[in-house]
Amino acid sequence: MPISGAVIHDRRLTGRARPGLPFEHPARRPLPPSIKVSYSRCMTIAAGFVAQDGILLAADTMYTGGAKIHQPKLFGFNFSANTPSSSTFVFALAGHEDFGKMAIEDCVGALRDCPTSEHSLKTVRGLLRKSVKSIKEEYVDKAPSAERETSKFELIIGAWLPLAGGLNLFRTKGSAVNDAGSYHCTGYGAYLGDYLMRNIFTPTMRLKDAALLAIQALGAAKAYDASCGGDTQFMTIFPGGRLSALTPYDVHTSESYISEFEVLSRKLLFNIADADMDDKQFVAWFDAFSDEVRRIRAFWRGAGMTYLSERFSRFTTGDQPSP
Repeated sequence: MPISGAVIHDRRLTGRARPGLPFEHPARRPLPPSIKVSYSRCMTIAAGFVAQDGILLAADTMYTGGAKIHQPKLFGFNFSANTPSSSTFVFALAGHEDFGKMAIEDCVGALRDCPTSEHSLKTVRGLLRKSVKSIKEEYVDKAPSAERETSKFELIIGAWLPLAGGLNLFRTKGSAVNDAGSYHCTGYGAYLGDYLMRNIFTPTMRLKDAALLAIQALGAAKAYDASCGGDTQFMTIFPGGRLSALTPYDVHTSESYISEFEVLSRKLLFNIADADMDDKQFVAWFDAFSDEVRRIRAFWRGAGMTYLSERFSRFTTGDQPSP
């Protein structure tokens, strides 16, 4: 089954100044070109979470190689829908687009050819491992040495498997496919994603909490890593196997507010330790800091939460067709 999706265009962030404050209103800016990480590679960033109320997969939309393009990296499939043994899978792709999609197609074909009444954990892992290993050995390993690094791909696979306890998360590394636990981040932006998410995410979080965490982490990765970019997209598997639509999230405003708060909180830490700042100056600065935090909170309680809720409402509609 061919895998394709609509093009998602990149959106740039802009900042603004707020007069009357003892500090500049922070704008989200990329690192200078001499510092910003940039390599000849095509992996970006994707993350998977097993939350209290389902599995959430998130990814940016930028593929990098000879040119930067923006396309979906999340692909969902349901097998034997509306039956007791129905199983559901979502694949998140980081890396070489063509080879990664070939691996997903082979995985889907193998899963489709196996009756869902036989989709045990052992059987599914075996099917996934065989499919991924075949593409790696036939295409990635045989690529010219100069192209081998950029030929690599990694997958995060969320699944609903009634015969395997329900919600499951898998990850690939080379030709290996293993259980991923309750959280995994992959791609070249994963170093930042892990730093921001691994110690905070817990399986007791709800999907919307995990999504907010993903927005923050993917936003940071896109700011600091030249191989990450575009909108953030989500796809969800609910207990019972219901599959959401692919949900794009316009990162412009939300990531800007998150970035502003991060800058403000870092300044707060330094001002707390500033021995040259007297108490009167600090109180004035802290009052202005509090005003900014209230403004950010007002956004999240108002327009931000309205938009977030509207995006998440799409999780409950527009199921993907069975392959």
